[in-house]
Amino acid sequence: MKALRRLTILNIKDVSHLCLLLGVSKDNLLSICSGIEKHPNGYYRRHVMVRNGKQRSIATPYGSFRRIIDRLNSFLQRLKFPDNMHGGLKGRTTYSYAKPHKGKKAILKSDIKDFFPNVRPTQVYREFIRLGCAPDVARVITKLTMLDGCLPQGSPTSTVIGNIVTMNLAKRLKGLADSIKASSGTYVDDVVLSGPTYIAKKEKLVLKIIEQEGFSPNITKTNTQFDNQEQVIAGIRVNNGFDAPSIKIASIRAEIEALENSVKSNLNNYHAAIKSIRGKIRYIERLNKGAAKHLSKLLNRSIPQ
Repeated sequence: MKALRRLTILNIKDVSHLCLLLGVSKDNLLSICSGIEKHPNGYYRRHVMVRNGKQRSIATPYGSFRRIIDRLNSFLQRLKFPDNMHGGLKGRTTYSYAKPHKGKKAILKSDIKDFFPNVRPTQVYREFIRLGCAPDVARVITKLTMLDGCLPQGSPTSTVIGNIVTMNLAKRLKGLADSIKASSGTYVDDVVLSGPTYIAKKEKLVLKIIEQEGFSPNITKTNTQFDNQEQVIAGIRVNNGFDAPSIKIASIRAEIEALENSVKSNLNNYHAAIKSIRGKIRYIERLNKGAAKHLSKLLNRSIPQ
């Protein structure tokens, strides 16, 4: 199958053209835009997810609205994003994000604080104007992709919209990296520079670039990892090729020990824990088959036969 041509500009001049792309009538599309503002629960299913002790509000489109959002996501995926952008883009993964930073002397990492909740409709609207959309088209796309004034976590378009609003940030990071013979990358709200040890001196400049692009940098997650430390990007150790981070292996060991104690105490609610641990071991296996094999043996010993 022939690959679709990458777009440097969307050039959608009226709402009728947008409706043609999304396979929906103009009346229906405008009705949806109005309905999302007045009765959002008619278009999104909401729930709260707890991850790493932090609560996140998840809103997932459903019904005919979901089909429209999926079509919009597929269309926006055709945009030509900078090569150093990853996450939420087809063919780009945590592996492609981590690959340029293998075996570097230093890795400078930061991220955007509370990214999805803090993307504003004005930012999204402005970016679609920049991409050649007529004002009414930019307004409609903004209404389709925003909820309660921010990007909804759980919607297919949120990561690609996130990439659109951080595209200039990625370009500026690449410009900085090229000027100091380093590598750069973004993974939605994560940013990274890697190269010689002196990139540690660029920490304040990276934070300044994030702020200048309209975002708040997460100071507590900004640090430089040197090659005498464990260097981890997106859950992948990159010191010498790809490997599993020791902290993840240790965490799974601790879960297996806790499981073993549950079994000894004759608790019957450990089946979900077994499933979760097996999933984490499968992830480790992609990075370190030996460590995964050892963890599997430990798990099997803990499970009643």
